[in-house]
Amino acid sequence: MVMVVDNGQISRDAYRKLTTIEDELPREWTIAEKRTQINIRMNDRIKINTVIMPQHMDINSNESYDIFDPEVIEEVTTSVGKGGKRSIKDVLKFIVPNLIKRGVLNLHEPIISIRISGDGRNVGKKVKHVMITFVILEDIENIHNPNYHYTVVLYPGLENYESLDILTISFREELQELKEIGININGVNWTINMYFSSDWKFLTICLENWIPDKLYIMLRITDRLWSLLLHEIEETGYFNDVAREIIVKEMNRIKVNFHFWQEKECQSWSFTSLMG
Repeated sequence: MVMVVDNGQISRDAYRKLTTIEDELPREWTIAEKRTQINIRMNDRIKINTVIMPQHMDINSNESYDIFDPEVIEEVTTSVGKGGKRSIKDVLKFIVPNLIKRGVLNLHEPIISIRISGDGRNVGKKVKHVMITFVILEDIENIHNPNYHYTVVLYPGLENYESLDILTISFREELQELKEIGININGVNWTINMYFSSDWKFLTICLENWIPDKLYIMLRITDRLWSLLLHEIEETGYFNDVAREIIVKEMNRIKVNFHFWQEKECQSWSFTSLMG
């Protein structure tokens, strides 16, 4: 039931309402208690370490928000100032036996290829969170399944060098060790091939076999140039209802979802990011 609630992204409030309709469903508090037990058990196998983070809370008001779930927003905002990290070696030791059992990895050719990715997301209007994950490239069937992208770093804050540097100190040390000597799991020494497909900010800190994300680079450059164009229109005094209507119509013509909206607090105009 815990897995169903989590995979279905059923909020606590929504589940409570379901239990009022269907008496046979376990109460919400039993689900929360079971989840806590599972978290404790998993933390014994793959420990989550907490790191105190520098306070950098400003976000770009022009960026669209990726997450609106009130529970996620509350959890992230109450965790501001703290970051979490896990040992990539602990995760590998936990998942490799099952990958061998499924025939994804071969004991006679002990090689593991991992792809490391990182990105940030705006959580509501409150804060951005940043996540670094890795996936086993040999597990072709699950490369695009988020359940098989394993989180090693997660923190509420910005994608800046100081924050990433603090959170990835031990992570970079482990990557260096994995690259040079591999990892021994149940008596078998595995060679690790590493590939990075990430935001350039992550790559400046941990650079190995870099696969440039051409789409991301193109979108980022386009988004920046577009922001500069709108800023220039605004400075010349032509940023009015007519101009905004023309822009939105043209965006609709080329099938790009684009909107303008006015922030109530500061009366400034925001617009949809082209990062998409």
